[in-house]
Amino acid sequence: MGRIPDDIVDEVQAKVNIVDVVSAHIPLKKAGRNFKANCPFHNEKTPSFVVNPDKQIFHCFGCGAGGNAFGFLMKYSNLSFPEALRALADKAGIRLPDVKIDHTSVSRLSLLYRFNQVVAEYYYNNLLNAQLGRRALSYLTSRGIKRELIDKFKIGYAPPGWDGLLKFAKSKGYSEEAMERLGLILPGKEKGHYDRFRDRVIYPIFDLKSRVVGFGARVLDDGDSPKYLNSPETEIYVKGSNLYGLNFAIPGIRTRNDVIVVEGYMDSLSLFQHGVENVVASLGTALTVDQIRLMKKFAKSAVMVFDGDMAGEGAMLRGLDLFIEESFEVKIVELPKGMDPDDYIKKNSRDAFMGMVDNAKGLFDYKVSMLEKRFDGKSAEGNYRIAQEMLPSIAKISSAILKAEYLKRLAERLNMKESDIREEMKRARPDSSYAHKQGIPLSAKPVNLDPAEKMLLGLMLEDSKRLDTVIAELNLDDFMDPRIKMFIEYMYRRHSKGSPVEPAKMMNELDGEDAGSIISEIACGCGTSGEGDRALKDCIGRIKERKRKFEIDKLKMQIKRAQDENNEEKAMMLLSKCNQLLKSNR
Repeated sequence: MGRIPDDIVDEVQAKVNIVDVVSAHIPLKKAGRNFKANCPFHNEKTPSFVVNPDKQIFHCFGCGAGGNAFGFLMKYSNLSFPEALRALADKAGIRLPDVKIDHTSVSRLSLLYRFNQVVAEYYYNNLLNAQLGRRALSYLTSRGIKRELIDKFKIGYAPPGWDGLLKFAKSKGYSEEAMERLGLILPGKEKGHYDRFRDRVIYPIFDLKSRVVGFGARVLDDGDSPKYLNSPETEIYVKGSNLYGLNFAIPGIRTRNDVIVVEGYMDSLSLFQHGVENVVASLGTALTVDQIRLMKKFAKSAVMVFDGDMAGEGAMLRGLDLFIEESFEVKIVELPKGMDPDDYIKKNSRDAFMGMVDNAKGLFDYKVSMLEKRFDGKSAEGNYRIAQEMLPSIAKISSAILKAEYLKRLAERLNMKESDIREEMKRARPDSSYAHKQGIPLSAKPVNLDPAEKMLLGLMLEDSKRLDTVIAELNLDDFMDPRIKMFIEYMYRRHSKGSPVEPAKMMNELDGEDAGSIISEIACGCGTSGEGDRALKDCIGRIKERKRKFEIDKLKMQIKRAQDENNEEKAMMLLSKCNQLLKSNR
């Protein structure tokens, strides 16, 4: 679907009530002018999820999720904006126009996503081709993968030729440059290109919006070739920021409040095939911070189930501290030696597997038991080594109560005095560089909004008539926070055209993943008890004073630079400006 005109988006939004949209998925209770509920996006006992019918927005003061009716449906049902728009249009009885795609107006990234989708369909159709995909389909059938799962996960097949995809993509008008950027083809030694994936089962990798971002490929016959080949990292695919199958697992995760993590595509598919629908694969053995944060959006805890071999155990030990750092509960299932999740569930049953999940070891017990296997837990030297490994992990725990409990349990487990463990703890330091040594991408912490700018924006969202006062007193350059400046610029622009400023519409028109959350937090949280005009004046004054101090500090730096350069004339001119600013507040 191409670009839907803004007036049609506005019409859909005007005809749906966010209370009806949200209450169709979660129960709401009236709370004054608003409605409240336990947040569907994180686990909580006290309701912090608020729906504001006046502004047609929602916000959770616990996890920060926020937006309008479109945003709720996108987040709850994992839909793209066009999908959410169409769903609400159908609900409102509005027929959306058929819009032809104008490739000149589509962003480069959108074209890459679309091309990957076309490629996934190509591989999928190859698999279902009675002659071409017979061997690959036979392999999947022998592994217990049924047609319904193949259709759901769009599993495919790359034929054995060197340029099957290359020829197909060119016939569809896609360039070699686009194919190479997505890692689908490789340059030949002499000239031309050839397909990266050949004679392999293909597993498309989807993001949260169910867009194909990359591919995993497995050989049909284990030989000299690598068993698995994967898409390289591209503009739209970062291995450490995705989890295989997460888009399909979200309903199952929300039902159980936990997510099961396995290593490989086939393990994930096999468990899903047997009714374990809260399962994802890590796309490798080393979990990243971004993957853990992705799980935290939907689950209360994680259960890691890796192969019963040393490689799997080592991978879990390396990743455990990341769960501690992210304050995310994790448990571990120990499979019998030589078995992977696929083997276990086929040999036993879903109930047997889920029994292991429900009785999984906690982080502390698992890590200590693994270290006791590595070191001699019966010797003083072995216990010392175990303590040296455990104490940096315990030091990372944010809860003082939990930290004290683990220190006590460690002392009992190692038959040591608790006082000695505590003394040793003073010398233990969390290894904060670990993530960087492992090449784990650490996402930036969100920057707090300037309090005065945040309150000013809230006051204007509360009453758009206050825009006249703000416009008369402040320029865009007076705002320091780039996000607040973006919101204010939008409001100034709407005001100049005589158009109303509505938070729910604002969210549709502004870019940035956190725009909806920021606007909803400010709009739902503002309330001045009749003192809005006084608060507005105070915010304007604080912003002006901050700007004045900023200009003074900048002039002082310029004066010092001029003096260091022996440019007395320039120094005196700058000093005069600085004195004028200093006097302006007297």
